[in-house]
Amino acid sequence: MAIYSRRDEYSYIAINKYLSKINGALNVKIVVMPNAGHNTKSWKPFVSTGLDWLASSEVDKTAAAKK
Repeated sequence: MAIYSRRDEYSYIAINKYLSKINGALNVKIVVMPNAGHNTKSWKPFVSTGLDWLASSEVDKTAAAKK
């Protein structure tokens, strides 16, 4: 899951670099927030969504736990 805003130069630049590197190799859900900035107030509503997505993703949880 990738959440970004065009108004947040940090997330916008980082997500575009990330997406260009994975080049479709991963299934990424993208959420664009049109008027968000670089602050916790903008992103806080998406924490539970992100955690729900992570919990349901096809991650090898056993391998991740060993790290």
